[in-house]
Amino acid sequence: MRGNTLTGLGFDEKDKVLIVHADDVGMCHSMNMAVVRNLEEGIVTSCSIMAPCPWVLEAVELLERIKADVGVHITLNSEWKLYKWRPLTYAPSLCDDKGYLLSDPLKSMSQARVEDVEEEIRAQVRFLKGLGLRLSHVDTHMGTVYMRKEFFRAYVKAALDEELLPMVPKPTPLIVSWAKAHGIPIDEEYVRMMEELSIPKLDLLVVDIYGTTYEERMKFLCRVLRKLMPGTISQVIVHPGLDTDELKAIIGEDYKLRYFDYKMVMDKRIKELVEIEGIHLIGWRDLLDAWRRIK
Repeated sequence: MRGNTLTGLGFDEKDKVLIVHADDVGMCHSMNMAVVRNLEEGIVTSCSIMAPCPWVLEAVELLERIKADVGVHITLNSEWKLYKWRPLTYAPSLCDDKGYLLSDPLKSMSQARVEDVEEEIRAQVRFLKGLGLRLSHVDTHMGTVYMRKEFFRAYVKAALDEELLPMVPKPTPLIVSWAKAHGIPIDEEYVRMMEELSIPKLDLLVVDIYGTTYEERMKFLCRVLRKLMPGTISQVIVHPGLDTDELKAIIGEDYKLRYFDYKMVMDKRIKELVEIEGIHLIGWRDLLDAWRRIK
């Protein structure tokens, strides 16, 4: 499937293809504004919206204006202490005792009913479609749809039923090791299920940028870009936010990491490195269109 997907995209086995993806759109105003600027001025090529969050309507309006490549950031958790959101459906198994989505994906793994997970996934996709968005894919907030293979199966089925691509990495030894280290009970059956999916899969998925200073995070991203292999489709996820009191009140001092991500994807050193390394930037809409041509 990988070679066919590359061909469908207009590339070949010598090309390095990369999606630079912004998560958490709709979470708050600061995130919305940061992602829009990154899409317009930086190397970000696609993003995904959190349907249950308070600033989702602004996100939809902004992203529609610039005709952005948008997916659904399937949101089954609400992780911040004083800034919360609820499911779109009546789903007690997804919620804490106050009715907010659970803060911890591991808690969701043990408590959530598969039926509630699937219903909520479908509701979030249909809600955003109903707002007029032209969607390209679905992905996952905090990795929750991967916490059980039953969740994953529901996630993939819902995406394909809605004619969208689910974000799925190849279950390489590195991915499997990472999953187990984060408490995901991935076994041979789970791996086989992922392998047998007849959809484009990511050869490399970088879920976060590491480092506590701007330069540390820049160095990390530069290393990732330099190590991309020919004939692969990779994705790097960033979480851009502006340097505002709003974002600081939600996240605390770590809000600066999101501001660093915002600046980093517009840094001319990163843009130059993408060019030097011969990296081809695409979005999920490109991948969806290529898959439709070859399937």
